[in-house]
Amino acid sequence: MFNNYLKRIAFSLLFLCYGIINGQTCSGTAFNSPGDPANCTYTYTSTGWVDGSGLPILPPNGNSAGQSICIRANYSGSFALIKGTFYVAPAVTFSGSINGFNNGSTLIVEGTMNLPTSTSFSSTNIFIETSGAFSYPTAFSPGGSTVIKNKGMINLPSDLSISGSVKIINYDGGRINVLGEASK
Repeated sequence: MFNNYLKRIAFSLLFLCYGIINGQTCSGTAFNSPGDPANCTYTYTSTGWVDGSGLPILPPNGNSAGQSICIRANYSGSFALIKGTFYVAPAVTFSGSINGFNNGSTLIVEGTMNLPTSTSFSSTNIFIETSGAFSYPTAFSPGGSTVIKNKGMINLPSDLSISGSVKIINYDGGRINVLGEASK
């Protein structure tokens, strides 16, 4: 009788530990966001654009692979093509337009990203953090091998369609609103 009791406790502890270790996974996929870039190539602050050394610069048109654009104050400017990382800080709104995200690019949203025009996403890694909100103005159709990992809010007032090997992983607490209907 005592051995059965110990077995139950050991078995319960095993499941509890497994749940704690895998608490941030969804179908075995960890939420491995790169988070806030340590050193941004181009940064927008409340005083304007600065480079990685903190020196004032003109607004970039986009970035190359290995480079990052960090939005740390509300901004509504436009970009051509994002080939590296694009980051929106907490409590900040980006409401500008971006023509597209290139293969291998990364989008990290900890604040609010309201895209006013269609933007192409091709094989892009997208991370919507717990504090993040991403809104897209028209039918959302990411392509290639885009991976969307969502712990925040995705608002899509129109259709959502995926093709290729696109993955959308909605973690605990993440919500996706499509045509006004929310996921849980």
